[in-house]
Amino acid sequence: MRLMIRAVLCGAALAVAASVVSPRAASAQEKRPLDYRAYDGWKTIARTVLTDDGKRVAYALVPQDGEPVLVTRDLTSGVETRDPRGTDPAFAADGSFVAFTLAPKQSEREAERRKPRATPTELP
Repeated sequence: MRLMIRAVLCGAALAVAASVVSPRAASAQEKRPLDYRAYDGWKTIARTVLTDDGKRVAYALVPQDGEPVLVTRDLTSGVETRDPRGTDPAFAADGSFVAFTLAPKQSEREAERRKPRATPTELP
């Protein structure tokens, strides 16, 4: 009888200990909060276009900081092509090719941004 009571008490003690320890273990495995380092790597899917026959799709992957990439995918075969700096896709009427705008290089945009601007008195 004593052996049975001792086993029940040990089991109860282990259950209590496990319930006390498990919240700490769970909190140690919690995900870290999002900060600027996390969302700097996020990309936005923009300007999604589908051909009339539904066989090809094109879209621009636009990062928070950096150059966009145009993705064209053949949905029947799964073949994907990526064009650096491509944006604003448009398919031909028969879907045989895609036309897109080529964005300026990031280095060119940064140089333009740093260039001094003309004051109103300097304008012609």
